[in-house]
Amino acid sequence: MARYISLKLRPELSLKVVSLVKQLASSGQKCNACKFYRHEPVPQSWGRDSFYGPPYALLQGSLADMAHQPPFEGSPAVKKGDACIIPNTREFFIATADHGEWGDSHTVWGQVADEASWQVIARIPTGPYTNRTDGAITTRWLTPEATVPFNISLEQQRQTQESKLQPS
Repeated sequence: MARYISLKLRPELSLKVVSLVKQLASSGQKCNACKFYRHEPVPQSWGRDSFYGPPYALLQGSLADMAHQPPFEGSPAVKKGDACIIPNTREFFIATADHGEWGDSHTVWGQVADEASWQVIARIPTGPYTNRTDGAITTRWLTPEATVPFNISLEQQRQTQESKLQPS
């Protein structure tokens, strides 16, 4: 049974963000602030009749120990499996469904590398959670005891480098 989420890094899309992720992953230090704190499942009716949540089909976490806030580098529309930085933050998410409705508003820096990683994502809890509402948007946030800390490392895989997120 796989124990980590393997992300193929995408420097061709976001060289600066990938550099910051690699720096954090190869620092040799524990990422004390790295944790998953939001996991919203894909609703059954996703995409039908322009329905895109809630819930919003993502696993969200923090790379708060990153050296500095990454820049917005622009990217293609978010697809299932993309790892993206949320603009003006050190927070990121892994899309568990396509998010064409978001356009190119997030910087894509990685891609879920394999089926074993999807199995790890599926084991991360989606609750218990609390709702937060900002304007017309309601989101789900894991309660503090349900958040999942993780460690980040870097591995060379044939011709590519992959970032490994290992939930604790």
